[in-house]
Amino acid sequence: MKADKKIITAFIILAFILLVLNIVSHAAEDSLKKAMEKYETHRYSEGIALLKKEIDGRQKDELVLPYFILGRFYLKEAELYRTMYETSLMTTNDYLLKLNSVQTGKKSKYLPYFMGLLYLETGQIKKAITSLQQFVNSNSVDTVLKEKAKLNLGAAYYISGGRKKAEDIWAEVASTGEDIIAEKGYVYARLNIKLKDAVEMAQNSINLSQKNGNKNHSKKYREITFIYYKNDMSDAAFGLMDKIELNEPEVLDNVEKNKVVRFYDPALLNDMSRIYYYAAGKYFNKVMSLRGREKYEDLIRFYLSEVNYRLNRYDDAIIAFSVTIFLAIIFTALQISEYLIAPFNISDSVYGSAFYSLTGLHGLHVIIGTIFISVSLLIGPSYIPFSFTPIPTVPNFNTI
Repeated sequence: MKADKKIITAFIILAFILLVLNIVSHAAEDSLKKAMEKYETHRYSEGIALLKKEIDGRQKDELVLPYFILGRFYLKEAELYRTMYETSLMTTNDYLLKLNSVQTGKKSKYLPYFMGLLYLETGQIKKAITSLQQFVNSNSVDTVLKEKAKLNLGAAYYISGGRKKAEDIWAEVASTGEDIIAEKGYVYARLNIKLKDAVEMAQNSINLSQKNGNKNHSKKYREITFIYYKNDMSDAAFGLMDKIELNEPEVLDNVEKNKVVRFYDPALLNDMSRIYYYAAGKYFNKVMSLRGREKYEDLIRFYLSEVNYRLNRYDDAIIAFSVTIFLAIIFTALQISEYLIAPFNISDSVYGSAFYSLTGLHGLHVIIGTIFISVSLLIGPSYIPFSFTPIPTVPNFNTI
């Protein structure tokens, strides 16, 4: 009798454990399902937040699918910001030119600075130097922005080959303010130089903000996040991404009594795009290090080639594209050999018709995809999908 009670108790405990595991499993599936609903409706930021909560409660071997989906979310966000950036260059150019062509009323004193930043972003280095120098020479602007203009003026000279001139200009920036320190580190990071110094500057800027109790501007969060990304400090970069506000202007200028002009950094959306591409690559690489990745491996290689291309890692992109093309060619060769040795043809039976129709359609997709990827590989780095201005003959911020 006692033995029967123990057996019944054991069965009850086992049933309870299985019930709990089933509930947990369904809850996890529901979270992934909700995340995919966010993906289908293009609410990527909400999906990312949902998936991050889901990842925290999973074992390592259960992270393949969440990491893969999260990588796709970040990739879509990156593509979205890239599209917005390409459009914003045209609209920003038109906006600044209209402000500069005003015949009546007062012009904004910040116009040369933001025109300089736009020229720097689009590779028009000589124009950038002229505009930024004009702003630096002005006596009617605040010191902080003038110091930032000097840093970007130095960047323009550095890109054009005047590295000694750039170092001399940067040496003139004597301010130890937290915003200037962050800006200097950011300029170094965008030029891909002195990356360790840039990290130290980012940390010093954060420490000064905490010490002084100052509220950080969204731009500073973006600059520090960019520095962390360039130094491959993924955890630190991801921790600041949610604090970046896109609708916060860098400068508000009360030009006249009823006229306020808002200025935004033209590099903002490009930086966000590159940070999200970096995040996508991180999560795709995490999937590649886990068991059970085989189902997604080929697709991830293709995604990684896009990420590497957008982040100007052309060697990695070429390897990823080449591997994808190689696997596609092997698949096509195997399918052709299967057709050659098959003992039936498309007109023999319903089975033959269905077999050749379905596998043929899939094979056609693979061949078309192989052609597209091969063309992308051939034109590769020489292709710029969007060019607001003619391709510059000197490197700009986005090609260094």
